[in-house]
Amino acid sequence: MITALAILLARLKREQLLAGIYGLLAPLKPLGLPLERIAVRLWLTLQYAESGLPANSIRERWEAALTLPNAPSSNITLEFPAFTLLDLLFVIGFGVLLVSALLW
Repeated sequence: MITALAILLARLKREQLLAGIYGLLAPLKPLGLPLERIAVRLWLTLQYAESGLPANSIRERWEAALTLPNAPSSNITLEFPAFTLLDLLFVIGFGVLLVSALLW
C-alpha cells in the first residue's frame, strides 16, 4: 500500500488526488457523509504539509503551526476526468470479484 501511495503522490497533482478521493467516497454521500468538508480538510492538510515547519526551536514550531502563511484560496475546484471504457471494465471486474468473494 505504501508503494501504491508513493506512486500516486508522485504521478498526480494535488487536485487530481483529491478528486479521486472525492470520487471514491461519492457512493457514501447518501449516508450523510460531508464529502465537501472532507475534501477541504484534506486540501488544507496537504497545503500545511507542503509549507513545512522550521527546524529551529519548539517555540518557532508552535508559532508556525498556529499560522498559515501560504493560506490557500477560498475556492477549491475539483475537476473530474470523463470515464473511459477502461474505467468501466475495471468497475465491472471489481464488482464481479467482490460478489464472487462474498458468495464464496
